[in-house]
Amino acid sequence: MKKITIILLLLTSGISTIFAQKRGESNEKIEAFRIAFFTQKLDLTESESKVFWPIYNAYQKDLRTLRSKQRKLYKVNYEELSDKELEVMIENRFESKQKQLDLERRYYSKFKKALPMKKAARLPRVERAFKSALLEKMRKNEK
Repeated sequence: MKKITIILLLLTSGISTIFAQKRGESNEKIEAFRIAFFTQKLDLTESESKVFWPIYNAYQKDLRTLRSKQRKLYKVNYEELSDKELEVMIENRFESKQKQLDLERRYYSKFKKALPMKKAARLPRVERAFKSALLEKMRKNEK
């Protein structure tokens, strides 16, 4: 019985390790695609890239943190909440959206210091184009 338990544990840990590696490889591919896409679309020079990427990565990290908090605000059962609780929840959503806007403004000022104005202004459009290109690439890979 102990041998079967040990074998099952080893198999389970091996399978989860394989999936974690595949997920890691997938994330690495996405990141490489992001870097190439942004570098090309924004026409980043080497010196601009050195300044841009640390700022952009910090921005993405802060945005992910904020969005994970926002998702929690939407995971509620409206039927179980009182009117007062719903009002508080809605106010929290407004505050959360304002925090996201404040975050975007704060990083916009950093981007415009790191990049020429035309490149900083194009950044939101390039982000949307990247998301579309990534989704298209993922759809093609599914087929």
